Amino acid sequence: MPVQLMRRAERSEGGLRSAARRLPLRESGATVAERKAAGRGARCTGVIQSKTLVELFSRSGDMWCYPGKRRLACPLGVVLFCLVSGTAWAAQRAARPNVVLLVLDNIGYGDLGCYGNRFIMTPHMNRLAAEGVRCTDFYIASPSCMPSRGAFLTGRHPVRNGLNQQLIDDLKQIGLSQEELIIPRCLKQAGYVSGCFGKWNIGFRAGSRPTERGFDEYFGNASGNCDYYTHIYRGRNDLFRNTEPADVEGYTTFLYADAACDFIRRSRGKPFFCYTYLLRNLYLPYLVPLEISQLSL
Repeated sequence: MPVQLMRRAERSEGGLRSAARRLPLRESGATVAERKAAGRGARCTGVIQSKTLVELFSRSGDMWCYPGKRRLACPLGVVLFCLVSGTAWAAQRAARPNVVLLVLDNIGYGDLGCYGNRFIMTPHMNRLAAEGVRCTDFYIASPSCMPSRGAFLTGRHPVRNGLNQQLIDDLKQIGLSQEELIIPRCLKQAGYVSGCFGKWNIGFRAGSRPTERGFDEYFGNASGNCDYYTHIYRGRNDLFRNTEPADVEGYTTFLYADAACDFIRRSRGKPFFCYTYLLRNLYLPYLVPLEISQLSL
């Protein structure tokens, strides 16, 4: 469990960074600036809260420290703020970057080759890591499907955005509050096109479906666990294209991958955001593709 930092820094007189440098360290009472000048690492012992970030990201700019580790966790909104700020600055010098976000449920940090696994072959993920960004610290708001997705898309804790439990039954009666702003709507203001493919799982009530919340197109399952081949969940079709049921044959993982690749090809020449969930196979592997099921070990 994280140890909450016990002291709040002043918000004035130099802002967030200078306030952080004035905080005493747990070990000696020296400041961050003094310890950095001596060439040594430091752990903060106070909560730093930025008034600007508080206003932008729902009064949630707190920073946390973990004892014994040089790690820092902060709300996603703060991370996005930093990314957007950096992107806005870099946009004056280069084209806006395309963003492809692959979401994988129930995969461990050490399950991928790019993080040191020697037994499971993940060549494509390794290539993505080599050509993109490989993070060594990432924190989610919940280990459950719906709360974690809601938190990521909004940058707000599940308790605040209202999606604080796993969806099970009537998806059409549940949805993200209209007061919540999610990533694709922000990117649209910057000229991006956005596509969502695969598992949505944060409610499918009218007004809360992907294309009604900022995505330009959507193809996927509304729930979290539809059948790979029949696309049935709890006795009803769960595959949708935009807001309408989709009557398509095929293995869902391949269908979603093809749809995402098609979106990327069609979006060539303009900045795009592709939010994709492909690999439910990791925790429900009971229905493998036919061609793989016939392979012999």
